[in-house]
Amino acid sequence: MPEPKIIAIDDNLTNLKLIEKLLEDKYNIKCFQDAMEALAYLKDHQADLILSDLMMPGMTGIDLLKQIHSQNLPIPLIIISAYDNQQYIEQAYYHGALKYIIKPINPDELFEEVDSSLTLNP
Repeated sequence: MPEPKIIAIDDNLTNLKLIEKLLEDKYNIKCFQDAMEALAYLKDHQADLILSDLMMPGMTGIDLLKQIHSQNLPIPLIIISAYDNQQYIEQAYYHGALKYIIKPINPDELFEEVDSSLTLNP
């Protein structure tokens, strides 16, 4: 069985490298610092899961969710954010986020959420 393909998006390179390092042994992971670039990549490539920061310049994680749904891309998305704010969390779920993880990233939580998301959406 091929490794699941994950797209990770975060404008903070340190966070992006951490996610990549944590997941690269188990998953095929492609990283982007810009959500627009990731969306362009998805036009020609498939992914099984997207991990996206919430607050990014240009396109936020919520904007990305809206774009994914408007383009009928059946890819589950997990928001990873430093904002532990009920309004942001509700907005993310309202627009279709599968999960909402609060930073700093807990490796065990990340693995658990990624694994369960891929199991729910094979």
